[in-house]
Amino acid sequence: EPKAPASRQSMSLPSMSERPEAPPSPRPAPPRLSMLACFLIGSFALGSWIDINGVFNQLPLMVKSLPEGWSLPSYLAVIVQLGNIGPAAFLLASRLSRGKFTDRAGVFVINATGAVALLVLAFVWPITIDGRSLPLMLVVLTLSLVDCSSSVVYLSYMSAYPTAYLSALYVGEGVGGLIPGLLALIQGSGGAPECINGTHPEYAPPRYSVGAFYGLLCGMLCYSLLAFWLLTAWPFKLANRPPLKTEQQLAASGAQVSPQPDASHRNTPDETTSLRQPRRSGSAPNRAFLLCLVALLNAWGTGLLPSLQSYSALPYGYSAYHLAVTLANLANPLACFATFAWRARTARSLLALVAAGCLASGYVTTLAAMSPTPPLLHGGLGAALMIIGWTAASGLFSFAKACIAASVSEGGSSGEGRRWLRLTGVATQAGAAVGAVVGFLLSVVFGVLKDAPPC
Repeated sequence: EPKAPASRQSMSLPSMSERPEAPPSPRPAPPRLSMLACFLIGSFALGSWIDINGVFNQLPLMVKSLPEGWSLPSYLAVIVQLGNIGPAAFLLASRLSRGKFTDRAGVFVINATGAVALLVLAFVWPITIDGRSLPLMLVVLTLSLVDCSSSVVYLSYMSAYPTAYLSALYVGEGVGGLIPGLLALIQGSGGAPECINGTHPEYAPPRYSVGAFYGLLCGMLCYSLLAFWLLTAWPFKLANRPPLKTEQQLAASGAQVSPQPDASHRNTPDETTSLRQPRRSGSAPNRAFLLCLVALLNAWGTGLLPSLQSYSALPYGYSAYHLAVTLANLANPLACFATFAWRARTARSLLALVAAGCLASGYVTTLAAMSPTPPLLHGGLGAALMIIGWTAASGLFSFAKACIAASVSEGGSSGEGRRWLRLTGVATQAGAAVGAVVGFLLSVVFGVLKDAPPC
């Protein structure tokens, strides 16, 4: 083709002073660096909720020496929901400081506070004041404030990274739920009792104390804090797209910044009918629908199901109960890890995942409602179906939440993704709070759920 005259070329291109050029997008990180970044992200994310999960894993031992007895879990469930003040306080502090109190600072505060609180808890948990376990409840309130805040702050911090790294965050959070359960199994917490005269249960002493258990979790939070420091010390966030600060500077100087698509995404025939496309669309109604799904998944999976687990599983025996708890906790990180290989990006696949998870959750909820005499109580089939139901519910809900978070963060600028990831964290906590209140009402206020006798 003939070239245009020089005069026309000079007229069509503005000078550098009129329109500064945006810097070229960063090159993708080397595979080893990306794998190391994923490992560090998962390592710092396991600090989210590992402490509260640990407290509930120690309940079978703590209730034996505390005045509240088996009503203690109900008190702690209410205290944990008071922790939802934490995310609101963080968002208010971030707004009042005009960005000076960053997500990075928030993650450091969350991990450091959790580690100190667990160290204190190791010594004060058996202390009572006026017949109440006030020191334990105050420390649990502190842990709830930082853990509820982590659901918002961690997702907001991850907006500076490519979407693929979100899967590593959810894997780490799942491992944070698995580790306390494994430590409790090694400890012997909540094992099968020996029935004296067929009616009086007698439990074997634990292999190590409750204080030592909390000390181990404190060490895990210190490890999580170290992993986050290493993550921020090295430039992993430059792996595939520029961080938010660079884009703001470019906007202030007048440069035009085009969002860079994630290099790991390729169009496939299955992705042509998204919500209509959750991974590309920046439409607020589409993302609002995804946030509603997040709230539903967390209301049922995170808020309600944990309060039903003993009612639906213990009637089938302690061995079946512990196997269901362990496999459900294991399914969480494995399902999130599977999103590295495949992720649901269409409305049809996302809704299919949610429907399958609700079907499995509905089954175990029905078992809890029929406790202490659920169907197929005698024989291995009922226990097997119960274990499959709990494992499927945990895995499907975790996989769906990881896929939805990735879809919410994609499309548009980093600032827009950061805002929607924060809203995802808010929806997570709001849904979990509603589910926990429903579980509290069913088990404590209305007495719908009945315990199976230990002997």
